[in-house]
Amino acid sequence: MTERLSLGSRFDKTRKASCLGKEALERLRMFKDAGADVLFVDGPQSLEELERIGRELPGPLLVNMSESGKTPLRSAAELAQLGFAMAIFPTSALRIAIHAVQSFLGELKAGGDSRSWVERMASLDETNAALGLGAIREFEAGILGKTQGAKSGGQG
Repeated sequence: MTERLSLGSRFDKTRKASCLGKEALERLRMFKDAGADVLFVDGPQSLEELERIGRELPGPLLVNMSESGKTPLRSAAELAQLGFAMAIFPTSALRIAIHAVQSFLGELKAGGDSRSWVERMASLDETNAALGLGAIREFEAGILGKTQGAKSGGQG
């Protein structure tokens, strides 16, 4: 069995200027030399910093795309061209969902009617599939089958 260790290190978190000082880059190289699978620089603040990370650090590299963060937004393809193997968009879908729910609730409150939203809603089947209802039912059936088998086996 192979054991894996995940190591995270945050530094210069309160910085206001560039995160890419000579010491920061050297620490990242040391993490890579020590066996880090992925390198992540928190909060590059310019395209130039993104380019420098991709050019000067060994990969694979991870970048965080937060629409309200300091890192300039780029597409996954653009980031790949800069040398990033992975890009995360950690709250994008949540922010979209919040906006949609707020819009829906505002219209529902104002008009008392959801019909204008039906085409933008997931169907009941889509909702159940997204929530994993099928797997939950299979799990329940397995438990109920074991429970019923134990009850009937114990009464024989």
